[in-house]
Amino acid sequence: MKAVYIHRYGGNEVVEYGERPNPKPRFGQVVVQVYAAAVNPRDWLMREGRYVFRFLTPRFPVILGTDISGKVVEVGKGVKHFRPG
Repeated sequence: MKAVYIHRYGGNEVVEYGERPNPKPRFGQVVVQVYAAAVNPRDWLMREGRYVFRFLTPRFPVILGTDISGKVVEVGKGVKHFRPG
């Protein structure tokens, strides 16, 4: 899949675009085929290392762009309110 991501904190120079492995949903998660994504303050604060809840995010590389629109393509165990399609 294509993604915008960072390998370390910093300015605009740390932002990369390229191929990332397709994700597999874990318990309580869904995988979404993204049709549109937006940048919000969380993304630039995360990029700079200033996001207050960054300890809740996965390890690097961190994929940016959490405001999305798309279609659910896969669900993990424990997901009750979403299904593919």
